[in-house]
Parts: sequence; C-alpha cells; structure tokens
Amino acid sequence: MYQKDVDDGFPARVWNLNHEYTHFLDARDDMRGDFTEQTSVPDVWWIEGLAEYVSYGYRGLAYDQAVQEAAKHTYRLSTLFESTYGNSDVTRTYPWGYLAVRYMAERHPDDVQRVLARFRAGDYAGGYAVYHDGIGTRYDADFDQWLTACAAGACARPRRA
Repeated sequence: MYQKDVDDGFPARVWNLNHEYTHFLDARDDMRGDFTEQTSVPDVWWIEGLAEYVSYGYRGLAYDQAVQEAAKHTYRLSTLFESTYGNSDVTRTYPWGYLAVRYMAERHPDDVQRVLARFRAGDYAGGYAVYHDGIGTRYDADFDQWLTACAAGACARPRRA
C-alpha cells in the first residue's frame, strides 16, 4: 500500500484508496493483459489521467495543481496522447493526464468509448490508432480553449467520475 510521507488530505495518507484502486478497476474492466501489454503504446495519459480524474471526482475535490497547469497551456492534447512513462515527468503524467482525460470525457465521450472498446479487447494498437490517427491534432485548438475556461474556473468544481 502506497502511503505519502506528508499529510495532503488523503485518509491516513493512503493514495491507493482512490487513485490506485482506480488502476485496479481500469486494468480489470477496461484493459486486457498485463502491464507490459497495457503500456505497449503511449497511453499513460489514459492510465494515470483516469486514476486522477476518478480520484478527485469521487472525493469531490478540485484538482488545484491541474487547474494551475491548465493556465500555462504547456501541452497540446495531441502531445499528451503520446505520453509514456519514459518521456513524461510527474507534471505531464498526473495533472496533464487528468486534464486530457477530463477534456475527452466531457467533450468527446464517444471517442473515449471507441478507445476503450479496443483496449478491452487487448487491441492496444487499435486503441492508439483511434486517438493518434483518428483524432490526431483535430482537437488541439478546442483543448486549448477548454484549458482557458478550466483555468478561469470551469474546472473548480469536479465532475463526478
């Protein structure tokens, strides 16, 4: 069980009551195969972003760091779609993953379902193709506008994941 060394509002500093448990459920219900298979394509935006999205939404908390990051407009959505554990730092992985998942869940839930249909079958290349080839840079401008709204208060109230 992962426990943070500082008290940041999680019961008993246990991160996995929310974030890690979401990984378990995602791996069980949305992804097939082991972790190596699940990360065979750049999908860290989904894996870590979903865990953050559910964790903050379930607890009814605003993700202040993500809102602050949104104001910086550091990444395009298409860049986040290429996130791996090897090319991302903590900020890109967690708050930016959250922003990518929240945007996709709120604005493009049908696309999320298309990705998950592939992931659930263990077709990671097919799921990756949905967002890499099918979406590509098409949502970048809208994501940028959404980040502006997010930073201006639209993300202050969490959505129930």
